[in-house]
Amino acid sequence: MTLDSPRRLALALLLWAWHTVLALVAASPFFSWMSRETSVAPGTDPLLDGVQSGTVFELLQASGGSLGGVSAALTAAIGLALLSNALLGGGLFALAAGREGVEGRLLGRFFEAAGRFFLRSIGLIGLSLVAALVVGGVVAAIAGAVLEPLLAAAGEPGEVAQAVLSMALLACVAAYFVLALDYARVWMVRHDAPGVARTWLRGAGFVLRHPVKAAIPGVVYGLGIAAALALGAWVGSAMGGRTWGAIAGVLAAQQALLYVRVLLRVNMVAAEGRATAGWEPQTTATPVQALPAPGSAGIPAAE
Repeated sequence: MTLDSPRRLALALLLWAWHTVLALVAASPFFSWMSRETSVAPGTDPLLDGVQSGTVFELLQASGGSLGGVSAALTAAIGLALLSNALLGGGLFALAAGREGVEGRLLGRFFEAAGRFFLRSIGLIGLSLVAALVVGGVVAAIAGAVLEPLLAAAGEPGEVAQAVLSMALLACVAAYFVLALDYARVWMVRHDAPGVARTWLRGAGFVLRHPVKAAIPGVVYGLGIAAALALGAWVGSAMGGRTWGAIAGVLAAQQALLYVRVLLRVNMVAAEGRATAGWEPQTTATPVQALPAPGSAGIPAAE
């Protein structure tokens, strides 16, 4: 049984709130550094109109060794994001794609599933990262060995074509392992599967056997994310300004678009759950011996 629309909205709101708080905590050292540097550094007024890469790069060069705390905070934020993904993924997949009922309190069922599948989610994420790095390295090496002799005669256009083709192949590899991780999590929450490696292989095998069915939710999600990013860029440029009202409007619009992106992810997981309909463990049926007909040897006929 899957979540109905109101509960999907509530689940997306919970995930949005979690990520917003996490982002604020992780970004606070950077904002503190930025506030400290821009208060004394000349020529930082362009930052009032938005992030200017050239100005930020000059600040980074001028700051020297004052970025140690920011680098440590960034490293910690990456690790915290991976742990958060493992924690929240259990609750998200259990409610959106698993067999959890829709009755009861959403928060209680979400965090109960998050805790139950936390360690297995960490194992699946780690296995996917290792496999993606190994396969990606092999694919990049093979692509370089095959494409370089073919495109060497074309000069600079050939180098550009080689880079584009190599990036496209690596993007396909990354997309495959992202989908494999998703469908492994679907299997995990559907069957409470204990083995990490076996569960991951089931997800990877499902994507290989049903590539179109497995990829459709991801393609729809990717198109939605692209549209949300384009809309966010347009809002940032259309509402640009230095007044507090304009800044608040841009922040509100960006948070609304972030919520839409989270909601798209929830619906993607639900669609992946529907795509695996009938994906059940193979059971060996025990043959049942047919009973002899009445009147045969040993079975008296009914009077």
